[in-house]
Amino acid sequence: MEGMGRRANVRGEEGINTRRCNFELHSPALGSHFFLHFSLQLPAIMKFSTTLVSLTFAAFASAAPAGAPADNKNFCPMMHSMRGNYAGGFNQGCVELVDNCLNTLKSTQSSDIWDVKHCVSAAFCDGTSNLLELAACQNSAQDNGSAPSLNFADVYAPIVGDCAWIPVSQGGSCPMTRQNFIDFVYGSFSDIGIEDSAYPDVSLVINNWWASLTQWTATGETVPYVNLNDWLHFSHSK
Repeated sequence: MEGMGRRANVRGEEGINTRRCNFELHSPALGSHFFLHFSLQLPAIMKFSTTLVSLTFAAFASAAPAGAPADNKNFCPMMHSMRGNYAGGFNQGCVELVDNCLNTLKSTQSSDIWDVKHCVSAAFCDGTSNLLELAACQNSAQDNGSAPSLNFADVYAPIVGDCAWIPVSQGGSCPMTRQNFIDFVYGSFSDIGIEDSAYPDVSLVINNWWASLTQWTATGETVPYVNLNDWLHFSHSK
């Protein structure tokens, strides 16, 4: 089982047809140990094969929910198949937007994901969790914990318009409104030239994507830059 350590201990008590089995599973990815204890009632003459039990347990563990590193051979394809599923809805246009984001990061060999316009809009429709996992699958340098902040001048300011540049002495930059969000998402779909049938219904954009964002930021009907940047880095939305 790749990336995992396991140990099986089998002990028999003399005169008793019982085998007590103790398994220890260690996952470097999770930094945790897991223990499994059970007893088997077996005929005294039966030889208990630790190899067989180890293989059985390995099969069980490999079927468990993924928590493996981003380069795990099963984990990355699974995350790839989940593109476009977010906040209770699916959209094919979002799948294409995610792919566009990943292709841009790959072609530029960049790990500055929030410097890329279509990566931000992809996060809006796909959630940050899956998008970041996919980015890490193709570039191990991608680490959201140390990723630079959302590009203010090239990404955020075009979303909200000229009011982004209002001086602090006059109230400071304006927040993103719901209409800003809708325009940005649809504009991103238009940029990459998706088919008309792949465009999301506006109800999905508002009731699923926008609602998920504003619920996390808890900033009411608008989302300021600082809170949007926090959402991109810390929400792990999915």
